[in-house]
Amino acid sequence: MVDVFAEKKYAGNQLAVLRSTAGLTSEEIQMIAGKLFFQSPRLFFKKEKPMENKKVSFTSIDEYIATFPAEIQKILEEIRATIKAAAPEAEEKISYQMPTFFLNGNLVHFAAFKKHIGFYPVPTGIEKFKKELSAYEGAKGSVQFPLDKPMPYALITKIVKFRVKENLAKAEIKEKKKKTPAKT
Repeated sequence: MVDVFAEKKYAGNQLAVLRSTAGLTSEEIQMIAGKLFFQSPRLFFKKEKPMENKKVSFTSIDEYIATFPAEIQKILEEIRATIKAAAPEAEEKISYQMPTFFLNGNLVHFAAFKKHIGFYPVPTGIEKFKKELSAYEGAKGSVQFPLDKPMPYALITKIVKFRVKENLAKAEIKEKKKKTPAKT
């Protein structure tokens, strides 16, 4: 069964939207349209595909980097090496579907986009280096390094080292709180 649930003028032409055309051939739909007093009906079909989970899920930074063209892979590998050198104790992982370095909490994330590399050192990392980062687009906890400009590897190193100190200090405070007996 087919029923019309919307009928109106659109750009001077009569338009009807058919609720269900399941199992009908285009000739049968054409005939129905003719019976609805359309003089020369045009048919448009929306192809419906079964729902597919198109979300890519990475399990390693290597997998993430491998999805990009060679020239972007080179930049991502250099950023990775820069972060590793600045935070040799940090663990690599994927978080928020981005390469992430973790040391007593997330240190930094990075990701490739069409025209830039996104670098995410959390808001304190951005605030501490506000002056140096002023040449780049960014937001509260992120900065965009354009692909058509040299990557600021020395600045990335400074930011990562700052974040390491920050996370180690937070971990130390947390540990002291655990050891201090609660007052009753």
